[in-house]
Amino acid sequence: MVLDKDKAANEVKEDLIFFKDIFFVINKNRIPILFFTILTGFLGAFYVNFKKPTWGGEFQIVLRDENNQVNQTLNSVRGAEILKNIAGIETNNGNIKTEVEILTSQSILRPIYKNDVRKSSKALEKPYVSYKKWLKSLSVELKKGTNVLDISYKSKDKNTVLPILNKISKTYQDYSGESRKIGLLKASSYLNEQIKVMTFNSKSSMDKLQTFSIKNNIGSFDGLPNPNNLESKFDGAINKIENDNKTSSGSSDLSQDPSFNKGSQTFKQNRYKAQFLKLEELETNLRELSAFYKPSSQRIKSLKLRIEQLKTTISRPKDILVEYRELYRTAMRNEKLLSNLEDELSTLNLLKAKQKDPWKLISTPTLIDEPVAPNKLSFYFLSIIFGFSSSSLFFFYKNYRNGYILSSYRLIDLLSFPLLKTFSTDTKILWKNDIELIRKNILNNINDSSLGIIPICNLSSDNYSYFYEIFNKNLEKQKISVSKNLNELENCDKVLLIILQNESKYNEIYSLVESLKLSKINVVGWIFLEQF
Repeated sequence: MVLDKDKAANEVKEDLIFFKDIFFVINKNRIPILFFTILTGFLGAFYVNFKKPTWGGEFQIVLRDENNQVNQTLNSVRGAEILKNIAGIETNNGNIKTEVEILTSQSILRPIYKNDVRKSSKALEKPYVSYKKWLKSLSVELKKGTNVLDISYKSKDKNTVLPILNKISKTYQDYSGESRKIGLLKASSYLNEQIKVMTFNSKSSMDKLQTFSIKNNIGSFDGLPNPNNLESKFDGAINKIENDNKTSSGSSDLSQDPSFNKGSQTFKQNRYKAQFLKLEELETNLRELSAFYKPSSQRIKSLKLRIEQLKTTISRPKDILVEYRELYRTAMRNEKLLSNLEDELSTLNLLKAKQKDPWKLISTPTLIDEPVAPNKLSFYFLSIIFGFSSSSLFFFYKNYRNGYILSSYRLIDLLSFPLLKTFSTDTKILWKNDIELIRKNILNNINDSSLGIIPICNLSSDNYSYFYEIFNKNLEKQKISVSKNLNELENCDKVLLIILQNESKYNEIYSLVESLKLSKINVVGWIFLEQF
């Protein structure tokens, strides 16, 4: 935890040192930086005043999810799920962002570029821009949280802005109904193909049923099912007779069978209407006579025999009835499917004929009154910022490349002896007092001792000359030796190191530190001269 705090403190310290170095470079080179900043600002203002303006226009349109629109349209048709799959429509709600991507695709915009942009450039005898570059002048953005699409277009040719926007608007509105049309056409084509197949199947199954019915004397006289589905009643009556024959449990009264007793109106087209009515009459007679005659009487026996014989004439073998039912169900199923398909196609044709409103324009294409670019004020300020930044970076890099020392903080860890004092040019009036303190407390007022100075700078530097002049006056009785050669300073009792900001270099310090390791010079500390 302590290490983390120390690391964070060191990082903050490094940042402060870095910004202080930058400030020093800017302050020292303020005149050339100011000159270059003003120059770039002037050039920027000159350029923006002579640059050809860019004109812009815009309009807004409300998008609908076309997948969802066709989805809702097909919901009104029977078998909607199948038709949606055939038409290539997802049953879940589409994403409006997908519509935006389609509207910015080449399939929508490239025809506009080819037929309008390039032709207008050719007519004006101007070099036309590439498609990718032209796209950068067009902005299509969806407003956050809405289905409103913002379309804006920019061009240096003021006369082409509105025509291009009108073309884009028309293209987008035409596209708005295109998905619906394609989806409905796919569904309609599918239904037409299925109707052809089911027409053939229905005719074939009905022919088979008719042939089988006439051959086996089942069903109506023409062998075709009647409109009221009477064959199901006939099947019920036949089943009743077969069950009675199997059980042989007394007399059978078909008039009580719900499958049979539907009245003469129900059986008016039945082939066996007369037989069933006769059977009903005989069974009624049998029931009435059974109240007066014994079962063993000749009259009762004769009546039962006639009933049994009549049942036999209208009954059919089981395999014939089963086959008849299968043929009948197949024919009815095919007929019903064909009828449903024809109904669906009729509904779909009505939907195709119904006109769908295009996407709604919130605002019509409008030309903006003032040029959208360049923004003169913004461009001027950007020029100033660019001039200041680039010149500051240049001088900072120059100092960094030359290896000049800009601050004393980086030297503290490099030098093993202490920093005695940082002398700033802003406080030259206090230098004399500080030098006196050094003489008393560091040099110990030993007048007969010798003092050495190692200057890591140019000896003719103004700040160093001023420092040495005051320093020498305070130590008039003491012998002072000034040299960069360590051999000449080995006899000195104490040695001071003088480092000058923006003149001393790091490579000189590195070399000095290595050389001091080889000598016996007593370096008591170092002094840093700031040049603000």
